[in-house]
Amino acid sequence: MLNPRKVAVVGCGFVGASIAFSLMQKSLFSEMVLIDANQEKAEGEAMDLSHGLPYASAMDIYAGTYEDLADSALAIITAGANQKPGETRLDLIEKNVKILKSIIPQITATSFEGILMVVSNPVDILTYEAQRISGYPIHRVIGSGTVLDTARLKYLLSRLLNVDSRNVHAMIIGEHGDSELAVWSRTNISGIDLADFCKVRGHENYQAEMEEIKAWFENLAVNDLKDTKKKTVEYWGSSNARVVVGNSETVKPVSMAMVKRLLNTVYPDFVTEKTSYSLAAPAKRLFTIAYLGAYTEGTLDDTIQAITKDEKLQRTLRKKLKGKYEKDTESLMKSAGMDAKEASDWAYLVSEVVNWEWMPQVLKAAEWSGTPQEAVDIINAAVIVDESLKVTVGAEEKS
Repeated sequence: MLNPRKVAVVGCGFVGASIAFSLMQKSLFSEMVLIDANQEKAEGEAMDLSHGLPYASAMDIYAGTYEDLADSALAIITAGANQKPGETRLDLIEKNVKILKSIIPQITATSFEGILMVVSNPVDILTYEAQRISGYPIHRVIGSGTVLDTARLKYLLSRLLNVDSRNVHAMIIGEHGDSELAVWSRTNISGIDLADFCKVRGHENYQAEMEEIKAWFENLAVNDLKDTKKKTVEYWGSSNARVVVGNSETVKPVSMAMVKRLLNTVYPDFVTEKTSYSLAAPAKRLFTIAYLGAYTEGTLDDTIQAITKDEKLQRTLRKKLKGKYEKDTESLMKSAGMDAKEASDWAYLVSEVVNWEWMPQVLKAAEWSGTPQEAVDIINAAVIVDESLKVTVGAEEKS
């Protein structure tokens, strides 16, 4: 029998864990089962969430199997391969359809009668495949669609117009990917047409600004920035208006006691204590790298040797490769004769290896006696790093 207060999350990666955490906070369900190919991962996430229940509503959270999913009102599929540098969401089709084909039959083998929600990318195609493979009626299989894209558009407009994002009414439609588009004709601010609102607020150059935001979304600057090593991208449009879109990373301390334990003697140099905390660049970089997992164990020298066996080219690359993604990509294309994708992949790895070599230097200065991984664990418990897109619109002369 279907339990309207029970939910199942299939896949306990970053997305699955985040959804499970949100569901716990919303108090929409009284029972939640976590399912993952890695049973220990599911058990660990269930334990972490359960430990937060004293500050939330009563809920039974546990790791289980597909049999435990049978009476759920909602099953959310988040499992799937991650998007790699240079890949579009559509490049993930083959890999994630295979994963879906391994999951759906295990769900249909039970007496599951609830709603099946797909979050994995490319979400539109996978939702169709989930419905086709499962044979469930179309009203029982849904995807997350462009909800996230719509939220991003509302946020960007709220920042540009200096209003509460909840008062921005806009919508992204189409595929959650390269072909999506914004419905600008229906966009309004608290019921006021976007163009009229811009005039009222004194945005005299609003048409150029809107054109640039349109260009940004319709040409998927988000896709251009999917590699976190690429920090900014510029777009030029009518009236010489320029839009600069960049990744913005904000480190928010959660436990300053843990931060102080980690930084030890250099804590006064890296942290200014007032009513709020201000992190110096080295500490911010350390926390951001660790929290986002933007590192790969290894050395730059070993990486260069893996790139080429030519000793002359190795010497050249040792001088040029500095862990700066865009410049390193250009250097590899020019010096090593790589195509754009290959150079991008190697530049991505170089940046993460450089980060790995840099981290121990700060930890050593802090007289950290533990392992780098123990430091990462503390950082993950001590801070939150918010990633958002920062848009700057202005009229400039294009040189």
